[in-house]
Amino acid sequence: MTIQEIMNLSAIELENLSDADLRKITRQLVDAANHRLKRIEAREQQFTPAYRERAKKKIRFETSRKDERMDLLNKFKEARAFLQSTTSTAKGTRNWVRNVNKAMGREADAKYEAKYLKFMSIISDLYVDLTKRVPQLLTFFTSDQIKEIIRMVIQEKGYTPEEADENRLEIITYIEEKFNAEIQKGREGATPSSDFSTWGTTK
Repeated sequence: MTIQEIMNLSAIELENLSDADLRKITRQLVDAANHRLKRIEAREQQFTPAYRERAKKKIRFETSRKDERMDLLNKFKEARAFLQSTTSTAKGTRNWVRNVNKAMGREADAKYEAKYLKFMSIISDLYVDLTKRVPQLLTFFTSDQIKEIIRMVIQEKGYTPEEADENRLEIITYIEEKFNAEIQKGREGATPSSDFSTWGTTK
């Protein structure tokens, strides 16, 4: 099977694979993921969300002869999730940079690129610190949604990337307090919204 065919396998199709076949395709996917990691490193784009997310664990994907079926399934899913991440590819990273520039009200001009790559790098660092302090966020939101919340707070406060970096604790505390208020609303029947602009409002 090709890598794309492997990535398209459904949960049922995976369940029906023999242990030997599952081990084989997991190794293929792991090899493909590691090859892409090396390409990211060669381009010096370790600032991308895909790479930084992986960096929270072991950088390289791996399998072992001792892996049992459940281990293989988990490693298969990890490698597939990485390969499906848009910023694991050069094209996806370029589009991500353009979207960041657009979201910040800038044209996709090369002279702004470094500034906003730094901005997204700071958001990724804030994401790590925030989810360590408020792990319950991960129960309700995806990593992309949490990063969008962080971006909205930085934009709301009018911080430059440098100011956001200097005021990390303030940003994290602010989000934590807002989130706790949303949880309190949840106890009253509401569900925490991923749209930060609605936090603190009544519906």
